Amino acid sequence: MLHCKDGVEYSTGGQWSADEFVHNINYLELPVAFLVTKTFIKEIANSHVKIMIDNTSSVSIVNNMGTCKSEICNDIVVALWELCIDKKTLVTAAHIAGVCNTVADEESRNFHIQDTEWKLDTLLLRKALNELEFSPEIDLFASRINNQFAIYCSYRPDPGATFLDTFSISWANFRFYCCPPFSCILRVLQKVKQDKATGVIVVPQWPTQTWYSVLMTMLVLPPILLKPSPKLLTLPTQPLEKHPLHKKTVYLVCLISGENSLSKGTLT
Repeated sequence: MLHCKDGVEYSTGGQWSADEFVHNINYLELPVAFLVTKTFIKEIANSHVKIMIDNTSSVSIVNNMGTCKSEICNDIVVALWELCIDKKTLVTAAHIAGVCNTVADEESRNFHIQDTEWKLDTLLLRKALNELEFSPEIDLFASRINNQFAIYCSYRPDPGATFLDTFSISWANFRFYCCPPFSCILRVLQKVKQDKATGVIVVPQWPTQTWYSVLMTMLVLPPILLKPSPKLLTLPTQPLEKHPLHKKTVYLVCLISGENSLSKGTLT
């Protein structure tokens, strides 16, 4: 999806959840229009939004402010118009030939779900948090389809995200939860120390990694171990997909703090 402001282009994109993907293309074009408008609504308030869609039925439904032929299509377009009316924004749709819709196509091809959308089993997470007696209030690495908590940060524009780019905000005033990409773990620990923050991080039990000894010094309580399981990590887009490391990797749910007075450095 693309948004232009002051001559500068901003793009975003995402994946459908398994439940969403069962709908036909005439419907899916409409949630795209709604989600991208919601994503950029702060920037486009009090203006005119022109949505380019390569489906003529969807163009007609948006411009007619609804349809009597499909209740589900009507509902999403009504939500779109209510959002725009609330922000004093006019929305219109126009047709774009599929062969010309290159930006949206490129976004869909370049989305690396293997790196960004894995989600820890919610029931196991809740059980671990109960054992740690800790209640997070923000998910630092999430999207609209894999967030564990209502307040979350996304790495790119997202319709439900409260913040964009987790490393650009202070974590000091949040009880956080994060299940970061492996490549970001050391940077996360450094950020926790910098902001003197307290929260829960989920990481693989890899003692040979350079970040592991740092993590151990930041523990507030002994970590909760999650044994290998094909259902431990799932993809909301592909529920039957198994994580490549599901057979052998133990994960740790760790309550950590950047405050020296809280961390006890409990080793496992």
